[in-house]
Amino acid sequence: YIIARADANSNIGESNEGNNNKAVSIAITKPVPNADLYISSMSGVPSSATVGDAITVTDTTNKSGSPAGASTNMVYLSNNSSGSGGIQIGSGRTVPAFTSNPGTQTNSGSISGIIPSGGCIGSCYITAIADADGAISETNESNNKNATSITINKWLYRQQITINKTITPANLTNF
Repeated sequence: YIIARADANSNIGESNEGNNNKAVSIAITKPVPNADLYISSMSGVPSSATVGDAITVTDTTNKSGSPAGASTNMVYLSNNSSGSGGIQIGSGRTVPAFTSNPGTQTNSGSISGIIPSGGCIGSCYITAIADADGAISETNESNNKNATSITINKWLYRQQITINKTITPANLTNF
């Protein structure tokens, strides 16, 4: 209840002291927190790949809390699990709006791209990031990433050559 009281300290003498209060019943509810988007799983990342190889990464994005509008997920190749300083793979994917309030909802989708040159070589990470452009105000902005380790090999240019000479033990030293 919310109560309003006139002459709360009874400082004024009145002919009717019984009409100084007015009460109204109200409902108090706990507010639903902002949405929270996070990558709950990721698949399709090979244990190793070579620069120039095509890969397809599938992520499952979860939403908890209140509804959230459409957002964009992206995948990066980097030398750290946070994806910072990495090179984007593919063009990202749109995650449609989550409309259920409250509750957990999921959406799965894939991002395809080429392992880029000029990026991490050797021990690296493929990192999927939910709401990569920060369009959704979330209760927890630090749990949007999921990373998997990968070994990236340099691409070596190979050229086929043909030798038109018969090799025998006698002319082997002249070859």
